[in-house]
Amino acid sequence: MAENTVGAVAVIGDGRLAGIFAERGIVFRCVGRGLPADDTSAAVVKTREPVTVEIDDPISIALAAKLGDVFCHLPVMESGQVVGILSYRDIPPEFVTMFEHLREMRSARADDEGWRRPITRHSCGVR
Repeated sequence: MAENTVGAVAVIGDGRLAGIFAERGIVFRCVGRGLPADDTSAAVVKTREPVTVEIDDPISIALAAKLGDVFCHLPVMESGQVVGILSYRDIPPEFVTMFEHLREMRSARADDEGWRRPITRHSCGVR
């Protein structure tokens, strides 16, 4: 991953997506638990059954799927096959800001109706 300067890779098993192996997984599921990084397999560290987006989905679908809030990377699928990985850092900051404003406006309207959706801060880093 360091050689190719990527933060995540898809884990494929039996010809289908089996998980995603990401830098945060290494930090929290390996190093954070005191496991030796040299001897711990990707199977232990990977995120199983990751949330995915389709190649034709708009970026707003990825953001609505919690990209930036919960996930830093989402596998991109086409016809059941992984064709890429979308990183939160790939999305222009102006688009993220616009999406957040729209989400806040929806939340404010929801307050008027008597309920509220929580607004979370990004765990993948603030721009």
